[in-house]
Amino acid sequence: MTLAAKSRPWCPPDGCEFLELSSTYIRDPTLLSWAWLNEHVSGATIAYSGNNLPYPLFGPRLANRVYYVNIDHHANWRFHDYDRAHRRYPATALPEPMLAVSSGMLLPLPGPQQWRVNAARPRYERMEGGADAWMRNLKLRGVTHLYVSSLSAYEIDFMWHNDAGFPIEDEWARRAPENFTLLYENSQVRIFAVHAQ
Repeated sequence: MTLAAKSRPWCPPDGCEFLELSSTYIRDPTLLSWAWLNEHVSGATIAYSGNNLPYPLFGPRLANRVYYVNIDHHANWRFHDYDRAHRRYPATALPEPMLAVSSGMLLPLPGPQQWRVNAARPRYERMEGGADAWMRNLKLRGVTHLYVSSLSAYEIDFMWHNDAGFPIEDEWARRAPENFTLLYENSQVRIFAVHAQ
């Protein structure tokens, strides 16, 4: 026995305003960098930083492996691992200097247990780190290429950046020419070959 019911349209004929999304604006330098990457890089392991648009880095045939690589000694931690670790400890002093700070501060949590950071976007994974730890993590992942983009308007006030608006990984890569060769550059993206195997 089969049951069938007539379905009602969810939206009036002129559409549903609350379901209409504006298209994502991606700047031309980013589009140009993706095109360059698609033409010149395949079968690579790519680490990225600066924005959270990793999907085009996989390439048109999904031939690349793509990772965000932590900048601290927690090589395999994901964001929830940082959050869980921060919740285990009472409020303590944050590292100095910090490479990132929280944004979207929330009201303090009630009770004796206070997390080190109460925020909508705590950026635990970027608060502290160093070039040596990051380099070890790149080696562990077998990274062959580094894709670094300048920070967006939503991030730049809360994360360490150089004068051009790039995150700390750009600075570390440019200071270590023995491990990184600049392959491509425009005003908002830098792509390096990584020789740290």
